[in-house]
Amino acid sequence: ATSDTSGGFAFAELAGARRVRVLAEHDERGVVASAELVLGDEPVRDLVLALEVAHTVRGRVTTEDGVAVPEATVSVDTPAYLPRSAVTGDDGTYRLARVPSGPRTLHVSARGHGSVSVRLAEVPTFVDEIVDVKLRKEADIEGTVLDADGKPIRASVHACDGKDAAHRAVSGSDGSFRLSRDLASCPLVAVHDAYAASDPVTP
Repeated sequence: ATSDTSGGFAFAELAGARRVRVLAEHDERGVVASAELVLGDEPVRDLVLALEVAHTVRGRVTTEDGVAVPEATVSVDTPAYLPRSAVTGDDGTYRLARVPSGPRTLHVSARGHGSVSVRLAEVPTFVDEIVDVKLRKEADIEGTVLDADGKPIRASVHACDGKDAAHRAVSGSDGSFRLSRDLASCPLVAVHDAYAASDPVTP
């Protein structure tokens, strides 16, 4: 519902709802949530909501050497009913609007990089809070392929089923291989024509 010029609002019906929480947001600067309400048989319930000051948090996520990190997840530890999260663009920038007042922590993470948490200002103002974050790029995945006798062997190593060329590597004569840390969530499997595929190993 949208409030009228006097601030009044109404929900005509909440079919089947027995417990509800009312959330009000206005532009970039105000937000408030009611306590959880238990609906009874009363036909009308009056509720007064007073908007609390909120502010915008924005900035840029880069690597330690200043390269933009796209698709990083940025979030603030707000209650579940007031989610505030964003994904950085190609230039690494993000923007979180209507961040509620009070002590908050900004959490930033990206695939192939470490994660960072930053304490935000406890008293928000009407000026945007700019928080630039640097993430440490994690080291590549390195390993060694051995044959049934425990000797190094040249083999193909597949991550994420090896469907993409970037998801495959070939070990050297010493059995060593390297894959991007971006594939850390994928199981690795070594494949060789003379042997059965290895059991999957998650880095």
